[in-house]
Amino acid sequence: MLKKLAIFSFVLFLFSAPQQVFAQSNVLILNIEKLFADSKAGKSMISQVQKKQEAIKSQRDKAQKELSDKVQKLDSQKTMMAPDALQGKADELKLEEIAKNQELQQELRKIDAGLAAARAEILKSLSPILKDIMTEKSAIAILERSAVLIGSPDVDITDIATKRLDGVLSSVKVEAPAK
Repeated sequence: MLKKLAIFSFVLFLFSAPQQVFAQSNVLILNIEKLFADSKAGKSMISQVQKKQEAIKSQRDKAQKELSDKVQKLDSQKTMMAPDALQGKADELKLEEIAKNQELQQELRKIDAGLAAARAEILKSLSPILKDIMTEKSAIAILERSAVLIGSPDVDITDIATKRLDGVLSSVKVEAPAK
């Protein structure tokens, strides 16, 4: 009974509220991932990250090849080595592999930190642009596209924001911040 009363009260409120309140509640939508993919600065950021990742992949492949060659060489020498010496060499190779993997993981973490810093720089430049668009459109909020279930295409400001961002910021550096 109480639930029905609450629902009835809410419906009554909706119909009694002035339509102007709803008309002024303009909410805009921004697809931030599309903005990163389409803007000049975003494309610059993505390109740099891809190049850095490819370089690390190349380093990893080279290290794996070198390690594989060393394992084959050790395998061919195992009949001529004492078991303790063979185990010592195998342990050295394992430690070498672990060290190289740690080095590559550190490089990947640097890329991630650089990516985060570049995204932050883009967002810093984007903030005043979004505030201007909100003022122009008399909006009260901007929601990320992924948070919106259904929205009218005319409230999506992604393309406008991308164009304005391109006029302010054409590239960013993907570098890990100094500690």
